Amino acid sequence: MAAETALRWTLTAVGEPPDQSLTGHLRHRVNHLLWADLRMSYGQ
Repeated sequence: MAAETALRWTLTAVGEPPDQSLTGHLRHRVNHLLWADLRMSYGQ
C-alpha cells in the first residue's frame, strides 16, 4: 500500500500579483529548492 501526502504551498506577494510567466518561474524554483536533493538521494 503506497502512502501519499498532499502538500500545498502559497506564494504571497506585496502589491500587484506577478504575471503568469514570473509565477511559473517562481513555482519551478521553489520545486527545485524543496525537492531536488530528495530526488537525487534516490538516484533520480
